Amino acid sequence: MNNIEEATRIAADVRFGIRARELADRQATGRAIEPIVSELAILRRQEQERASQLVRMAGLGRQIGDAAAVGKPIDHLVLGLLELRKRELV
Repeated sequence: MNNIEEATRIAADVRFGIRARELADRQATGRAIEPIVSELAILRRQEQERASQLVRMAGLGRQIGDAAAVGKPIDHLVLGLLELRKRELV
């Protein structure tokens, strides 16, 4: 894992940790926890979407490597990879 990946992971852990503490504090003081629960659900969904996209990108990378190793065309795979990357950057 490189430094950027490690920093991103730490930042995500911090976000979840801060929200979890806030949820516990709200629960302990009788305040509404629903806004924090909703935010945690959104953060988790976003995290899972990023992970899913990384898995798809890795899969395409493997397919490109496999196709290249046996001399098959890779153009359509590279186009798929470019599409994934465009979505990632948006």
